[in-house]
Amino acid sequence: MYQHKHHQLPRPLLAMHNLNIETHEHNTRHRQDPHITSRRTQKISKSFIHKAPEFWYTIPEVLKQARTVSAFKNKITRFLGY
Repeated sequence: MYQHKHHQLPRPLLAMHNLNIETHEHNTRHRQDPHITSRRTQKISKSFIHKAPEFWYTIPEVLKQARTVSAFKNKITRFLGY
């Protein structure tokens, strides 16, 4: 999700997730975050397409604002306690 936020992925992967700002016009604090799609089955709820944005919402903003991918990896590793 870090690379998605910073447009560092190939177009097909960028197209997998819409941002909240593309889904609605409300000016919220999560407008730049990926939109969590509704799901109909348990199988979909366990998929990457659904889980990745869900996890992204749980991490602190300071981690999301890392300058590089390696800095993000280091911070997320410490955050998760590995």
